[in-house]
Amino acid sequence: MKSLSFLLLCILALSMGCTHQQEAPGVSDTEEVTVDTIVVTFKNKPDIDNYFHHTEKMWLRNDRLISLYWGTEQEHIEMKPGQVPQPLILPLKEKYLVLRHKSNYLDYNEYLLQKGDSVQIEYRLGRPHLTVLNRTTRPYDHSIEQLVRDYFQCGQYSSLGSYLGAIHFFATGLLSSKTMMAESKRLTQQQKLERNDRFLPPLKKAMYTDALEYLQKEDQLLDSLKARDEIAEVPYKYHKTKVQHLLHLIDMETDKVPEPTIGSFLNNYRTNEYGYPEPYHRQLVEAVAEKYIVQRAAYKELMDGSNRDRKQVFAQVATSALFPEHDRAYLLAREVRRIRHYYPHEDFLAYFKQYETLVKDTSLTHSLREEFALDLDSSRNETGSVVLADSKGNKLTLDEIKKRHAGKVIYLDFWASWCGPCRDAMPASASLREGLKNKQVVFVYLSIDNSTKPWLTASAQEKLDKYPENYLVVNHKASEFLRKHKLNEIPRYMIFDKTGRLTYANAPRVESSDIGLLLTQLADRP
Repeated sequence: MKSLSFLLLCILALSMGCTHQQEAPGVSDTEEVTVDTIVVTFKNKPDIDNYFHHTEKMWLRNDRLISLYWGTEQEHIEMKPGQVPQPLILPLKEKYLVLRHKSNYLDYNEYLLQKGDSVQIEYRLGRPHLTVLNRTTRPYDHSIEQLVRDYFQCGQYSSLGSYLGAIHFFATGLLSSKTMMAESKRLTQQQKLERNDRFLPPLKKAMYTDALEYLQKEDQLLDSLKARDEIAEVPYKYHKTKVQHLLHLIDMETDKVPEPTIGSFLNNYRTNEYGYPEPYHRQLVEAVAEKYIVQRAAYKELMDGSNRDRKQVFAQVATSALFPEHDRAYLLAREVRRIRHYYPHEDFLAYFKQYETLVKDTSLTHSLREEFALDLDSSRNETGSVVLADSKGNKLTLDEIKKRHAGKVIYLDFWASWCGPCRDAMPASASLREGLKNKQVVFVYLSIDNSTKPWLTASAQEKLDKYPENYLVVNHKASEFLRKHKLNEIPRYMIFDKTGRLTYANAPRVESSDIGLLLTQLADRP
């Protein structure tokens, strides 16, 4: 009886209501666009409700409102509250890019964009509205999800979004139940995982019918719009295939179809003829792996959200008949990343070697080798110097930079892509750098990111990608110099004088009112 009451409490958490009226997006000036880029500009501040309230005092917020998918790559864009986002200028080798924009914490709109597009996003009544500025589009090329939500007059979340985010409603029920919370205090982490595995499947089964109706209606609306020529061929095919994948996903998770049927679908599936990315396919592949492999793996307390033995998951994926070669390669790469993060370095090296042996597509292995360049670099263990890498992978040391700039003051800025205060300080740093450009002062930016890709992405976003003195520290964990000076927190700044001597191991921050005068005085000394 307690289980049924708890399940009903989770379901009742779904009943939050509001509806909106759809309006036509506006148009304004945009950034210059070239044939090899997509430019996204923003007309105003986002007003998306990106909170999920479990209780009155406990909530989650997701500032990563935009996700980008192209080729086999993806990137998430964090948008600062209360600010008009900076334009996104996206270089693109492929023809298409998928921009997924949150419309609330659980739901999203997907926009299929072409290379060369210039688009604007405007926020009205808590919704994103996208307009393509450089070409004519059909009325529903970029608004199909909102059309479906309006048809159902959805509450705060659509039935599909609620199904896909069922874990949050499970948490709401748990946190609202004094009995369950009291029990939780007595459970081990493994027992909590086992409890979640008991409660979540019946909750999803309870949500299944509404999610199914939602997807079936989206499928019908797509056919109706196509018959009236209100949606173009490529976005029509994209959304039809997405619906097909999501139907397989909810059927699979609620045991409506047997395991071999899902394996047959995956092995017989062929990527689309148009060359657009298919994030929904990855979503299905990950869900299949979660149900049939991850949840069957041995418990291992990793504090990664799943607490399963990722080495065992790797081994099972490598031999599973569920996945064709390209899906298996994707999942194996995912497991190598997790092993890198949660296991000793020696384990990572061993499983990366297995990955290179198992995956025949050299473009994929080369891509992963580039991603893990720092982990595979023997210089990461160098203790006697600070080893740096530039954006092309060329290596040098901090001592070499000091020699190159002999006779100048060097202001070191230690930062990372994940460090919010570091990145908040970048505009002040750029302003100060510009103000001192005629002085003998050099700004050197040293990232302590653990891999190249996030550093390069953040560098582009902070307009450091073209700045010559921007480097990644290869051995920040091993360097005796950094250990000696206790580089335990960032942002952190250091100053070397004109002779190359470290005069300020903990220099004033770039936003400080004192730093400009200090650097000027040091530069003016003979």
